[in-house]
Amino acid sequence: MTTQIINTEKIPELINDIGGDKKLLNKIFNLVKVSEYSRVFPNEIINALEVAKSLVKGEINIVLQAPMQSGKSGTINQLCNLILKEIGFIKSNQGVVFVNSMTDKSLFNQNMVNLSNDSSIIKVMKMKDFKSHGFLYTKENNIRLIVRDEDQYGCGEESSFDTGFFEKLRLEEPEKPLVTVSATPFDVMDAMKKNCVEGKVISGLAGEGYFGIKQMLNLGLVRDLTSNYSHIVPNESGSNEI
Repeated sequence: MTTQIINTEKIPELINDIGGDKKLLNKIFNLVKVSEYSRVFPNEIINALEVAKSLVKGEINIVLQAPMQSGKSGTINQLCNLILKEIGFIKSNQGVVFVNSMTDKSLFNQNMVNLSNDSSIIKVMKMKDFKSHGFLYTKENNIRLIVRDEDQYGCGEESSFDTGFFEKLRLEEPEKPLVTVSATPFDVMDAMKKNCVEGKVISGLAGEGYFGIKQMLNLGLVRDLTSNYSHIVPNESGSNEI
């Protein structure tokens, strides 16, 4: 089985692109060289630096499309709590809102533990709360950046970028950066296709040894089902089995 190899030589180049210094480079390499203990992996750093590069260039709608379980929350953690602070993109009196789009309680709790600890500048917020008072919170707390997690819901004629709260965000705060992180960012990409918004799409890297649907397809482990497929079939005794 072939696995993706992460080229860490790209890290110094990306740090240079965003105006980072040797201090930032050393901090990052000190983390990734002990990934087993720090739990910070090279693909997360490279993805975070790619997002930072787009932010520094002035992009306000950025999509990080990366596979499931590829370290997207780790990417956002390093982006906000290390990289953007070190280069001065986020000032000491500013913060970040991380909008948890899905209603899954375990996912929300996981994001709270991973992203919203005492040393973090990230505020994790449920989508329903963001829709209720998110705009007021961003203004009162000097929020520099909004990150939206999992935005596959709402695409189509009633996209949240067309008629919902992200349309309102763009009307009220047109220069506020919005970063979407998802394996399936259908909402924002649907809006881009319909020219409702312009933005930058970044294809995120998965970690070394990652084994997902792409790898399964390459190895022929996924097959098409026949048109008359049924997962319940009769057995010899006349009863059904799965």
